[in-house]
Amino acid sequence: MVASVLAVLLTYALVGWGLDWASRIGAQSLIARSIQRAEHLAIRPQVEVRGWFFVPHVVTGRYSEVDVRVQDVRDGPLRLADVRAQLYGVHVPLHDVVARDVTAVPVDRTHETVTLTYADMNAYLRAEGEQLTVSPGPPGQVKITAHTTLVGHALSVSADAVISEVAGHLKITPTRLATGGPLDDASRVLLGRRLAFDVPTAPLPFGQRITSITPGADSIVIEAAGQHIVLARPES
Repeated sequence: MVASVLAVLLTYALVGWGLDWASRIGAQSLIARSIQRAEHLAIRPQVEVRGWFFVPHVVTGRYSEVDVRVQDVRDGPLRLADVRAQLYGVHVPLHDVVARDVTAVPVDRTHETVTLTYADMNAYLRAEGEQLTVSPGPPGQVKITAHTTLVGHALSVSADAVISEVAGHLKITPTRLATGGPLDDASRVLLGRRLAFDVPTAPLPFGQRITSITPGADSIVIEAAGQHIVLARPES
């Protein structure tokens, strides 16, 4: 009798586990497809729904935490090597999961970490016709190197620079110039303007707001956050 009861319980447990696993895989695939379509991504993102028991999330239509990773995000000549996002409070109705058709995925709040390598930034600058090279600088800054002319004389110039966000762009602004020789104030201002440039933040997925920019040894790490984001909208 005990053996029979245990066998029944084990069968129910296996069926429940199978249903939970299948529901998780199906929902992750559906969310990944919706993100790819909404963000016009060439590569389907990796999606993982957090939590031990998944079926209750499917029934309620709300997923507490979803991790997303997208690599090789491109917008014209600009490439982002890696984008990782945590989505909190992802709403996908049960009907959409069953029908495997999502028209909108509202998200309560998001956090995103983006990696922009110096190699990718320099490739973008070359594509834009800028004769500049960006590399690691002092703590919290980058270094800009360029070969230019001033009053008919060729110059090799470098500058430490800070990065800030201005109106949908990363703005790189020189803070200290080095030319190997003295400069008058007018020449210093002119060179500073030549070395300043912007990089668009349009490739950042999910329409988030930048919260921090941290230059590192081989890349620039951008943190972003958002609230009440919609990851997919009805197709026209």
